[in-house]
Amino acid sequence: AALDGVGIAIGLGPYVEDDIAMRRLVAPFPISVPKGRAWYLVYRPFRETDPGLIAFRDWLRRSFQASS
Repeated sequence: AALDGVGIAIGLGPYVEDDIAMRRLVAPFPISVPKGRAWYLVYRPFRETDPGLIAFRDWLRRSFQASS
């Protein structure tokens, strides 16, 4: 959406540096925030029992456990 001019994005430096350099994206503020080592899956409480969300969450957990 950000590349199409109809949204905003937050991205990791290595993934967006080329687009910023080519002026396809604009960094509106001269700040960056270190990523650290934590990731969060955020969803609305009523989705907690959604089979699709449960499958995705479980897949993410397995993927991260396998890579650590």
